[in-house]
Amino acid sequence: MKVRVFLFASLLLIHSIAFGAGFALFEHSGRATGMGGAFAANASDPSALFFNPAGIAFQKRSILLENTVIAPYSSFEGDSPYPGDGVRERMNSQHFFPSDMAFVWPLSDRFTLAGGMFNPFGLGTEWDHEESFSGRFLSTKADIRGYNLATAVAWKPVDHLAVAFGIHYLAANLDLERYVGAVNPYTQSVANIGFVRMDAERNGDLGWDLGLMVKAGRRTTLGLTYHSGTSIDFDGTAKFRQIYTGYGDFDALVAQSFPAGNHDVTLTIDFPAMAFAGVRTELTERFAVEFNLGWTEWTAYKSLDLVFPGQPGLDQSRVTGWEDTYTYRLGGEYLYSDNTTFRAGLVYDETPQPVWEVGPLLPDSDRMGYSVGWGYTMGKLSIDAGYMYLKFDKRSTEGQSIDNFNGTYSNYAHLLSIGLIYHL
Repeated sequence: MKVRVFLFASLLLIHSIAFGAGFALFEHSGRATGMGGAFAANASDPSALFFNPAGIAFQKRSILLENTVIAPYSSFEGDSPYPGDGVRERMNSQHFFPSDMAFVWPLSDRFTLAGGMFNPFGLGTEWDHEESFSGRFLSTKADIRGYNLATAVAWKPVDHLAVAFGIHYLAANLDLERYVGAVNPYTQSVANIGFVRMDAERNGDLGWDLGLMVKAGRRTTLGLTYHSGTSIDFDGTAKFRQIYTGYGDFDALVAQSFPAGNHDVTLTIDFPAMAFAGVRTELTERFAVEFNLGWTEWTAYKSLDLVFPGQPGLDQSRVTGWEDTYTYRLGGEYLYSDNTTFRAGLVYDETPQPVWEVGPLLPDSDRMGYSVGWGYTMGKLSIDAGYMYLKFDKRSTEGQSIDNFNGTYSNYAHLLSIGLIYHL
């Protein structure tokens, strides 16, 4: 009796339909979200630590607490030969809550300190009816969360110019699940013969940040930001559980080769460098617009290599083929009254993922974002809220799936960011 096992292509293929292209997050400020994330030349609250640390040089003492609710939705229509025309799948309803906190503290007229924590990277995919999901041998659930502890010092040598340097410590944890399948010779159909889950500890590494802000006139501000890439080594455990089919001979044969139990696993993920350039212009005393161009070095994410120490037969390696991407953001805000501001924005975000890599772990595509926002100030307390609707282009594998899992994905997401700023 021969058993044909459908080995998993990889336990980890990073990406998410819920967030910025790749697995980057940009929702670190209710004010910025309302402006489509166009905030590199504004950077006027403590979230400047991410958008442009040079912006802290022009701020007073303040504290930011911010939370975002992200609700993604995804569906799939299969193509022949597998999983076949007419096959329809959907993701479970999910909600994610990345949060941020930061402070700004001037040290003198020329030097300002800032620090905080952000969630700059994230992933979340979970497919409905996981035991029968047609892509279950590739991925049923993936959850990755990044945590960035950052600090920066800005220097303002003259009133219209500031530069900043900072360091950050990026850490992350992982939770990944999928099934293993084999052809049952008694039924001549593919059966679930195993389940795999991988948990990885929250390791981390250091990176660095730069910022530049220039007040180029009474109404125009220029901003430039760079965040270095960071490489994180993960130590985790892969838990293999055999699923019994009820056919004794078949289950016994599977047990001879199935690596049931817990196994140590290591992997390295290269998180990309990012840069933003922005220009902000005050068209009137109450109305300003800003344009940002962003770049992300996704080519740093070249491959995923899972190593099982002492068990080379379980090692996995996969080339990703991702490309560097650009993001275009346009935002505006209108000071309706001395304490009320209205905002709106647009964003176009490119996907780094090649068509042959599109799959249930990451059904990514180019997307447009549309946002609105509102801000209100009450004495020392400011409240900023921003809502964004992300509409993804439909993405077909065009028959090129490296996993031979072909079809078309349709995705969209809702994002709501609310931030509180207290001016000390």
